[in-house]
Amino acid sequence: MTASTTPRPSGPPTSGSPWAPAPEVARKASRMILSDDNFATIVFAVEMGRELYDNLLRYLRFVLVLLVVFVLTFLGAAVFNSWPVSSAGRVPRARGRSRA
Repeated sequence: MTASTTPRPSGPPTSGSPWAPAPEVARKASRMILSDDNFATIVFAVEMGRELYDNLLRYLRFVLVLLVVFVLTFLGAAVFNSWPVSSAGRVPRARGRSRA
């Protein structure tokens, strides 16, 4: 062991220890790069992030509902198989030469 390295303690890390795990919030906050130190900028960025998240949720909900409507429409058409129907309740025949 050299004089420049400090041995790591063998017990569990304490809160004041340099080897203690950093809290998750501090770890995530350390990745954020600030262009200025104005707290209003951070508040505005958080509000914009929440608005973006809400808009994404609304869009996904809309697309999923639309998908369900399309699937139900095509399933209903396949189950009932009633298109096109004339006023007499029969499927109209194509006009042209008959094969008699």
